[in-house]
Amino acid sequence: MKVVKRLLPQDFIDYMMETPSPILDEVPEDELAKRPKFFRDAYARCKVRNDKIKAYYDALIDQYKQLGYAEDESEVTDDEEMEEK
Repeated sequence: MKVVKRLLPQDFIDYMMETPSPILDEVPEDELAKRPKFFRDAYARCKVRNDKIKAYYDALIDQYKQLGYAEDESEVTDDEEMEEK
């Protein structure tokens, strides 16, 4: 495995800054309580994913504010690296 850094495009940084919740609209607790259990369970799973993505976005936005750019780091195998070339 190798770590590859990629400079993020400005339009993606702008998107992250404009998107308070990447994949999920927040549902207030009182509204959530009115929904069936299957909905609350699915919402909870999606919220975990959403919160992880939001934390990732926030870290990239902080990096952008400090450095004027943001880089994404990904682990790739030798095979993946050769496919990109």
